Amino acid sequence: MTVDYNRLTRHQLINWTLVFQLKSMQSYLSLNDIIEISQLNKLHRLKLEGQIFKTLTLAELHFIKDPNYFMNYNKRSSYIFNSQAVGQYFKKLVSAGDDHNNYNPWVHGLRSQLKSFFQLTKVLKFSYFDKANYYIFPLTALFNNLNQLRINGSWVSIYDFFMVINCLPNLELLEVNDVRFVKLLEKDLPIDKLFIPNSLKKLYYKDCFLELNSIINPYKFLFNPPAKYRNNRISFDLPPHNLPNLKTLEYATQGELPSFILMALNFNPQLLNLKLQTKYFTLPVMEILTKSNKLKSLKLDYDTLDTEYMESITIPSFPTIDSLHVTYVYSLNSHIIQKICLACPNLTELNLYMPDFNSKFISTILVTLRKLKSLQLSTDDEMMKMWDLTHYNVKYLTLKVKCSKETEILLPAKKTKLMKARILCSGGGDKMKIFEDMRWKYMGSSSWRIKMKGDWILVTRTASSISFVTV
Repeated sequence: MTVDYNRLTRHQLINWTLVFQLKSMQSYLSLNDIIEISQLNKLHRLKLEGQIFKTLTLAELHFIKDPNYFMNYNKRSSYIFNSQAVGQYFKKLVSAGDDHNNYNPWVHGLRSQLKSFFQLTKVLKFSYFDKANYYIFPLTALFNNLNQLRINGSWVSIYDFFMVINCLPNLELLEVNDVRFVKLLEKDLPIDKLFIPNSLKKLYYKDCFLELNSIINPYKFLFNPPAKYRNNRISFDLPPHNLPNLKTLEYATQGELPSFILMALNFNPQLLNLKLQTKYFTLPVMEILTKSNKLKSLKLDYDTLDTEYMESITIPSFPTIDSLHVTYVYSLNSHIIQKICLACPNLTELNLYMPDFNSKFISTILVTLRKLKSLQLSTDDEMMKMWDLTHYNVKYLTLKVKCSKETEILLPAKKTKLMKARILCSGGGDKMKIFEDMRWKYMGSSSWRIKMKGDWILVTRTASSISFVTV
């Protein structure tokens, strides 16, 4: 886009290289682009702005070209300024006890740009801003129409986090991942006063920490921290809340079973989707889940598993769960995972990651879970030479397997429920050779249509053979 600089005001002539990543196209907007959009026909402008600014991603890489912005130096956690003059000017603005939003003059410039379209934005993402995000995050409060807020790999003032969440009454999705919360000595708030809007429907919270040192001077802490500030942190759990509209909860921390999970499950029997680490899947959690008549999807992310404890308890039945996803099914814990799978008698969808393939485990699952329709299986086991799909009595099968030069895939005969199979071959084997071998073997078959799409081998039952399918 071109801009007539003679028509611009002094304020618009600021050297501003802020760019925004777009949702539906791999390109960027600069200040000049924003100005040109503002000069379009009003109807066209509204349509364009509504599409472009619906989702904004703020990432560190979008800022490093401007001398006023921080840049990562030699991939270390400390930040430096591109311009020493700007750095010196910034240091003069720093004084203990001041509002940290006033420390950095370019935050105000960024605010003036965001205000022109903040009402259009529905989804805001902070993507690995690291320490610089400490200054930018408070601007989130401008976006009062947000329904999704995602924060990944960033530092955030605990005070600002409290205040921003309070300003987003329409928030439906909150993702907080790998965030370090920092507290200021003069602005420390009781954690139990954190308010989460009742409008929230999806909450994703993983691996967040609270810095133990209360700080007075944010600049010295973030950009030249003394030794006592480094790595002095603890795992941080959200306070429990009653969220009447919450449908999806994914929660993972490095501590023990947090009270938030038990309280969230007790307060929110309407949950439809739940993801936990395996170490949190204890009997108290199971007993709460058995009382729910809404839970449909359960995901267990392997962290640690107390085999002795799990063997000593009776796993209750979960009749409402129809979708189960389990990662890292090892040989040593496969009998425990099998008990969990069989405790869901109405499963229609099962997703498993097995580093070492266990055929006996799979056979028991397929024989027992008669309602199973879809199976997704991933494995790193390169010792499997023959993948015999004749006993995979499900309608939809997805296989992600490691292949060798001798790998062979055997398809079932006509009398099977299998309708579609997607096979992704990786490893040392030649996937094109495997594909050609399958086509040659079943070339005269009227049951299967086999083709290659990208890296996937797609197997589809032909219409003429569907009448032979057994239930």
